Amino acid sequence: MSVFREATPGASALKEYLNAKRREFVGAVGEDVGSGDAIRLSEDLERLSGRAEEQLLERDMAGVCYLVMGKVQSGKTGSQLGMLSWAADRCDVAVIFTGVTEALNGQTTDRINSDLSGLPSSPVIAMPVPTRAQAEKNEAFLESVVRRTQQRRDWREGEGLWPERLPILVSMKTKPRVDALKWLFGKVAEELGEGVTALIIDDEADQASPNAATRRNEEAATYAELKALRDAAKHHVWLSYTATPQAIFLTELDGALRPDYCAVTRPGTEYFGVADLVDPAQRHGRVTVADWPTANRSADHPPASMRRAVADVLCAGWLRAHHPDAFYRRGDKAAHAGMRSVQMLVHTSSKTQDHVIDYGSVQTILADLRQDLEDAIRANDASMAPTQLAQAWSAIISRANTATGSTVDLPDDLGIEHLYQIGKLIGQVEVRVVNSSNTRPTAEAGALPIKSAAWEAHPVWIVIGGDILGRGLTFPQLTTTYFTRIAQTSNEDTVSQQMRFCGYRSTYAHVVTVHALADILEMLSYLAHVERVLMATAEEWDAQDKNLRMEEPSLWYVARPTNRARPTRLAVRTRELDDISRQRQVLAVRQFVQPQAFQHNSRAFVAWLEDGNVARDLLDEWQLVECGAEEVERLLRTLRLAGRDDAERDVALELLSPRLRDLGLANLPFTVIFRGLDELKVAASGHSPDLAALPVRALAQAPPTRAFEIWENAWSNKSALQPHEWYDEARIGVPHIGDAQRAPIAALGYDAITMLIEPLAVHSGDESSRLGGGLAMTIQTPDGFAIRMIGVKQ
Repeated sequence: MSVFREATPGASALKEYLNAKRREFVGAVGEDVGSGDAIRLSEDLERLSGRAEEQLLERDMAGVCYLVMGKVQSGKTGSQLGMLSWAADRCDVAVIFTGVTEALNGQTTDRINSDLSGLPSSPVIAMPVPTRAQAEKNEAFLESVVRRTQQRRDWREGEGLWPERLPILVSMKTKPRVDALKWLFGKVAEELGEGVTALIIDDEADQASPNAATRRNEEAATYAELKALRDAAKHHVWLSYTATPQAIFLTELDGALRPDYCAVTRPGTEYFGVADLVDPAQRHGRVTVADWPTANRSADHPPASMRRAVADVLCAGWLRAHHPDAFYRRGDKAAHAGMRSVQMLVHTSSKTQDHVIDYGSVQTILADLRQDLEDAIRANDASMAPTQLAQAWSAIISRANTATGSTVDLPDDLGIEHLYQIGKLIGQVEVRVVNSSNTRPTAEAGALPIKSAAWEAHPVWIVIGGDILGRGLTFPQLTTTYFTRIAQTSNEDTVSQQMRFCGYRSTYAHVVTVHALADILEMLSYLAHVERVLMATAEEWDAQDKNLRMEEPSLWYVARPTNRARPTRLAVRTRELDDISRQRQVLAVRQFVQPQAFQHNSRAFVAWLEDGNVARDLLDEWQLVECGAEEVERLLRTLRLAGRDDAERDVALELLSPRLRDLGLANLPFTVIFRGLDELKVAASGHSPDLAALPVRALAQAPPTRAFEIWENAWSNKSALQPHEWYDEARIGVPHIGDAQRAPIAALGYDAITMLIEPLAVHSGDESSRLGGGLAMTIQTPDGFAIRMIGVKQ
């Protein structure tokens, strides 16, 4: 019998889920946008579930791992719930890892109950996973999982009339709970055999899952348990969801959680991401914090920039309350109104004692504001409003007028009536500190809300925190961010996950404001480029169904040397993989002495020149061709390169790809600078050029005693079968670029990618004794760029 069997003819939990999501989307954003987003989600889920189903059918007693990539806060949870609904018709049991905090665990459980358990067929039941010690004492928990799993498998094999609801084991990603799951799957196998099918979802897969002890050649506790779980689960599909896969790519090549394939979940139409924030059109939404104190902070003397940020969220709250038609816009029309609440995030530090100061600072700001407003109202003089409030008011009214085309009647000036309304709003602000300290301010208030109704209990929220707010938690209508936390050396994936301003905010993007240090704003601009490259690469892998274990993935990109960010934390990065900067060098051909390669490459370059590439004199004997990236790519593909040079050519071609956009080289001007054309024409004709006329470089290793004679004789040997000789492995041991090569590059007078080509002779200690030669070539960027790579095997 087939492994799969429908629950009811024509019925499908996935179809029920997609129908519910379509109604949700259409109700939130209208028919046109909502139906398009529903189709996009359906296409992504059908592709991923179809591939997962094939893997379960084709891989007998095996597990397969998919990396599922989406953007930060783009709705990956919606994709996860969709795959769980698919599993309700296809698998015996499911697991979802929610992260490392109780807040995320509770948030996910609530989403499962509201979005899946409430479907017409009630296809799933969420079951929180206890610790191993608790599970072993709780016989009812084990019995319930075994009974449900057995009933589902019986139905799947045609022995039952009705399927039990899919048990979804909701677990934090900690050793005691993963250990409980490993034990549980072992017990299920003892009772039912090893034919149980499972879907396992690892949310925030780059957090806690990668082996944090890899550099010590050990296994971290949580990673070891996850690895053991994969062994215990046997027949499963493992989905690793993340927006920041750097840590996953830099872990061990044979790691238990390294993905086999890649899939992409696309954001909806109204997604607002880091690329939107750094877009020039959003320039008024980026405010530089220039007065952040690096030491001796006092809650009684908050910086003016924090006062301005608090004023921003109050003005956003006022606009939402009094002019929702100006707050929500889609194009030139008012958009569907969202929740009656706005939020602000304050993220200045990871230290809980700093959060206490932040809490006191916010309270000081609110108290001072309310007193100033009361004084202005009693004096009937709106000009007495605090400077930061007046600035925030002017900014939000101007941005709203631009968004609405001034079609909404908004007050230009801050009047007494508005001061009264904002003062009233201050009294309704909820300030909440969220961190791991049990003695934190507002600890008695508990966790942040999950449902909209709870958020709407307060029209304005100001949430203060650090690491806990940096991943997974969602702020449904975040308008204002105050972000001053920056490390000496930041990790790209960590900073990306802290971008809580990302989400479905495009209808009120004109009131979204990020107050941050200049270095942070520069970092965000850089991360927008990184995100584009990662997503474009993932989409390519998805379309090709590329096996990432058979073809080890690598990511190459161009970065500013001033960028201090590393791709990910050092602890998870294996020594088997590179994560280095080449600085300006794109390609340096060092293994070029082989006579047949010299002849071939000289002929290819001469032909390239004669094919419409016009050269002009540049400096002394140096000549110049100005061209585009596509011409350089065409030349590169015709060259015969060996060993490492050949691999590095692939890197250069990758960097020339237009899909990398600003993180590649294709959009930059290119120049080919060369000399020695007469000697190259001699080599192209099949004759050995005069080595004495060529510049010279030293070999990396000593050649045999008759090296020149062997090299010279190879020119007359026209046989296709050539014996292996010293020149086949010979490489220069010093850089090709010296002062003589830098001079023509400096003479250019403008920044460009330079491809420098010349015939070069080699020696072994005595420059006057030339042993051979070849076509040397180096490609490098101008100053201000660096070539970075991650995931490339040494």
